Amino acid sequence: QNPVVFFQHYAENQAEDLQIKAAADMGALLIDGFCDGIFLYNQGTLNPDVTDATAFGILQAGRVRMSKTEYISCPGCGRTLFHLQDTIVRIKAVTSQLKGLKIGIMGCVVNGESN
Repeated sequence: QNPVVFFQHYAENQAEDLQIKAAADMGALLIDGFCDGIFLYNQGTLNPDVTDATAFGILQAGRVRMSKTEYISCPGCGRTLFHLQDTIVRIKAVTSQLKGLKIGIMGCVVNGESN
C-alpha cells in the first residue's frame, strides 16, 4: 500500500498564522490515521525553515514522527517554591538535542521530594 501524504498550500506571512491553520487542517487527519505524512507549501514571506519546523511539529503532535525533544510541564502555582519558567529554559538548553525523549518538568512541592 502506498503512503498517503496530505498537501496544503498557504500564503502566510506570520509563523503563528501558519502554525494554527496547518495544525487545524492536518492534525485530525494524522491523529485519525487518514494520512501518513504532510506537505506544507507556503508562498508567504516566512523563511522555509519555519514551514519545515511547523510540519515536523505537527507530525510529532500526531505521533507520526518524533523529531525533537518533547517537554511536558505544569504551569506553576502558589506551591512552586522556585522560578519554574527559568528552570524550564535551563533544562531545554541542555536537553534539546535529545530527539524523541519526553521530559516532564514539575514545580509543585506536592509531587517533588519527600522527607
